[in-house]
Order: sequence, then structure tokens, then C-alpha cells
Amino acid sequence: MLWGELHFEHPWAFATLAIAPVIFWMAVRSYAYLPLGRRLGSAVIRVLALAALATALALPIVPEEDQRLCRAIAVDTSLSVPDEALLAAVEFVRNAEEGRGEDDTLVVLEFSGNPQFIDPGSWEALAKRAEGSGLQEQTDLLAAATYARSILPEDCSRRLVLISDGRDTIGDTERVEHGLEALG
Repeated sequence: MLWGELHFEHPWAFATLAIAPVIFWMAVRSYAYLPLGRRLGSAVIRVLALAALATALALPIVPEEDQRLCRAIAVDTSLSVPDEALLAAVEFVRNAEEGRGEDDTLVVLEFSGNPQFIDPGSWEALAKRAEGSGLQEQTDLLAAATYARSILPEDCSRRLVLISDGRDTIGDTERVEHGLEALG
């Protein structure tokens, strides 16, 4: 690790080191009956403890080596979602694709009942609903989130974007909330 990569969440915490000279002076002046070497050693240990405390309060952050971003965009295509919202979702997916880094992963899936992976380049299919499907009226937010999380690689920063009207017709919102917490 290079020290140039180390960042601190609260760098102001190092201001506590301003009292280090006072602590050093007090440590050297106290215990006058001890030899000078032991008093200096005690003073150095106290200042080092203060420096360690200041560093801990500053919350050091070491950036991950792999800054790759893996995103899954799950789009609700059930009948309760208006056509305008689906067109806006397609536009969102296009913008996400344009803003994607070269090492980043973008996965798009649609769900109205069971989630399904959508091949890149055919995202306009999001705006078209499959005719005659019995699953069109159902929305299972937890199944979509679980499926999206399962297809993302583990070796990157994973993000889930869930585009829905929020009407979970399978289960209830409390189940979805607890399920998403369990997924992390």
C-alpha cells in the first residue's frame, strides 16, 4: 500500500496532537524521583498513545484495489406500471449503459412475477409487455432483488437499482424489507 492512497474520514481529529507538547512536558516533569531516561520513555509512550488515538478518531480509509462497479437494474413490467414509466426505465437503462466504465458490469432484468434476464441491446423489449402472460399482473419485488443479486459477481461493488411502482402483489412490503436486509 502506498501512503498516498490513505484517506481520513475526519482529518480534523489530528488537531488533538496540538496538546502533545503539553503531555510530553508533563510526563517529563512528573515522577521527578525516576531517572531521566525512564521519564523520557514514559513521555514518548504517552505521546504515541495520543497519536494512535488521534489516528483512530480520524477513521483511516484505504480504498479498495478493485473499484469495479457491478449494477443490476430490475424493471417492473407488470400491468400496474404505466407505459410512460416503462419508457422512462428504458431511457434510464440507456443512460446507465452510456455511463458505464469499461470494467463495470451492467445487468438488466425485467420482472412481472418471475424475473428474467434481458440481453444487452434488446432493452427496448422492456417497453413491450408479453401478450397473454399470466404473470403480468403479479409483482414480486423480493424475487427480483434476490435474482438480481445472484447474477452479480462477488468481486466488485454491487448495486441494485429497482424500478417499480412499489405495488408488491406477492407477499407484503415487510417481507421485502426483511428480505433485502438479509441479502445485504
